[in-house]
Amino acid sequence: MIIIIIGLGFLGLGFANFSSPNTNAIMGTVESRLYGVASTTVTTMRVLGQMSGMGVVLLVLVLVMGSSTINPQIYPEFITSIRIAFLIFALLSFLGVLASLAGGNRDENQS
Repeated sequence: MIIIIIGLGFLGLGFANFSSPNTNAIMGTVESRLYGVASTTVTTMRVLGQMSGMGVVLLVLVLVMGSSTINPQIYPEFITSIRIAFLIFALLSFLGVLASLAGGNRDENQS
């Protein structure tokens, strides 16, 4: 249980450090009359990201395990699937951090 709590804590820290500043950066680049469109676009991209993540997990599971039911005999393949999925998501997260850092501060770019 403690591992789950620690994992969820790290997840919360990740959202706190990246989601809000990125949303603020996006919303700060549009005119006030377009806030609704920008907010909808951000939310749509978030949901598409979540769906894509589930698609990647499903694809990895199917490619590694096939159509097998998860049972003790298939655990090694299941663990391999999980490791591959985590590796893919770690790489994507790293690219996301780089993209976030490359965005810079809007005020600095205007001076």
